[in-house]
Amino acid sequence: MTTSTTHPRRRRLTAGGIGLVCGVAALSVSLGVPSEAAKLITGKDVKNSSLTGKDVKKDSLTGSDVKEKTLQGVLKSGQVAAFGDAESVSIDNFVTAAFTPVVSTAVTAPTSGVLYITGTLSSEDDITIPGSGRLQYGLSLDGSQLSDGVHALDYDNETVGNDDSGAATAVVPVSAGSHTVALTARNLGGGSFILAREVSVMFVPSGSGFTPPAKPSAPKSQ
Repeated sequence: MTTSTTHPRRRRLTAGGIGLVCGVAALSVSLGVPSEAAKLITGKDVKNSSLTGKDVKKDSLTGSDVKEKTLQGVLKSGQVAAFGDAESVSIDNFVTAAFTPVVSTAVTAPTSGVLYITGTLSSEDDITIPGSGRLQYGLSLDGSQLSDGVHALDYDNETVGNDDSGAATAVVPVSAGSHTVALTARNLGGGSFILAREVSVMFVPSGSGFTPPAKPSAPKSQ
């Protein structure tokens, strides 16, 4: 006598069935239900480059969800800072022969890095003092000139009452901590009347600059 054994038929999961499983998993995740269905979909189930910003809930991702070292050109909080000050009260009868701060600002570097400094000022010939005013100006860091006297910028107010303006920039490395940046000036002529001036500073954690004081290079042969 022969005994026959009946094997159960395997059911194939149709497209509709797959959709149902995915739907249940998505619903479980959205409802916060800790079920096995919510674990059915993993990163392996998602096709590369198939997800876009539209698939992610707005503001649902945070910094902890991103591996920072994979980001290029992005500064962390505290790695960049700006400082500055301005003066609008004029300085009359400016005849100081040594470089003197005419506006300054305090800078706190969070780490070692680089300062990008810009200073601007305007002045005119002081008509109450004989001779035309010649103003020489530059920048200083912690009391030291960033450019020596020969390399500093200057302009002559050659005619009575003539006015002029100028700007100086510098990029210098600094250590972490407190610093003082100033726009300095000195008078090499009869006398000057210094008008508005300002100094602006940007700190960044990396870059390159020059070692002060900057000096003029030797002229190139023609």
